[in-house]
Amino acid sequence: MWQRIVFCIGCLLVANTSMIAQEKKPIQRDLQGTWQILTLEANGEMKPAEEAKELKIIFKGDEMWLVRPAGPDPKLTFTLDPAKGTIDLTVREGNDKGKVVLGIYDLQKGQLRLCINIFGDASFRPSEFRTQDRDGVAFATLEREKAK
Repeated sequence: MWQRIVFCIGCLLVANTSMIAQEKKPIQRDLQGTWQILTLEANGEMKPAEEAKELKIIFKGDEMWLVRPAGPDPKLTFTLDPAKGTIDLTVREGNDKGKVVLGIYDLQKGQLRLCINIFGDASFRPSEFRTQDRDGVAFATLEREKAK
């Protein structure tokens, strides 16, 4: 009898811990869809708002890609570590195929913040949502595109 009670309590604790973790951290499906870039900073320099608003990022399945007025960039696969707030991107096409790009992300109140080391030292992962002069890091704030 006691074994059943202990087993049930254990199951409840595991289920409760799992639900709390899911509530606190975004998961891959929360990123799915098209995101409009609101602000963009790279190498310590804020890009003009008009330039940023021409860019979109699309998440579909485990893929992500940037869409510019001239067309889409190469596709990337992405993996998240919600516990650490990290994102790893792997280039799937083009000259940089196989390159891994390290970054951090945060999803709160309908906005996604991405800070990614695009052109810097490949082993460096940003630890803050900001960039510095010539660090090769890009930081964008995005908002989910509204259905038309």
